[in-house]
Amino acid sequence: MKEKYIKPNSELFHLTEIAKKLLKKKKAVRFDDKFYAELKKEFWNGPYGECLKNEETIGNCYFYALFLAKSIKNSTLKIGVLNKLNMNVRDEYYQPFHHSWVEYGNVVLDTSLKMVFLKTEYYNKYSVEALKTFSYDDLKNEQTFFELGCNAVSYRNELFGKFYKVVEKAFNKDKDNFLKIAKKYGVENLFYNQENKENTVER
Repeated sequence: MKEKYIKPNSELFHLTEIAKKLLKKKKAVRFDDKFYAELKKEFWNGPYGECLKNEETIGNCYFYALFLAKSIKNSTLKIGVLNKLNMNVRDEYYQPFHHSWVEYGNVVLDTSLKMVFLKTEYYNKYSVEALKTFSYDDLKNEQTFFELGCNAVSYRNELFGKFYKVVEKAFNKDKDNFLKIAKKYGVENLFYNQENKENTVER
C-alpha cells in the first residue's frame, strides 16, 4: 500500500485537527490552570507553568518540551517523528514532521498543543515514531541538557535569551567544552554575541 503524505504547509492544520478529534472523544484534555499551577520550577521569568501558559509554544516543541520534562519528576522527554504529518513535496521527496513531547505514565504532554493525551491514542492517531528518549534524571546532567537546548535554539534563535539564563552558570564554568557543543549545532555565535554584549555593559 502506498504511503499517504499530507500537502506542504498543512502540517499544523492536521496537527490541530487530530487533536480536536481526540478532545471530542475525551481521549485528550487541554492544559488547565491546575496543571500550570503545579509547574512551580523557575527558569527565566517566574514559575514555568505561567510561562508555558502565556507564551507562544506552537512550532517551538524542542524548547518547551525540554523545560517541561525538566519540571516534572519521573517524566520522559521524547524526540521523534509524527508520521501522519509527513509532507509530500512536489512528488519528489517527503519531509518528515519532527517533534518533541513529554511522557508521564500512560499520558503524553504536548507543549505545542498545550494538551494531555492518552499515550496509546496519541501514538496511534499521529503514527508516532520515537527516536530518542531522555529521562528526568538524564536532564540533570548539565552537558546533556545543554546539548538538547542548543539543538532547540538552533531552530529558534529568538529563544536563546531564555536558554542562556538557565545555562549561564554551567557555561561559564566549562566554557571551552560547552562552546564545542554549541559549535556542533551551529549556535556558537549566539554565545559569542552574548559575551560581547556582557563585556560592553561592564565597560
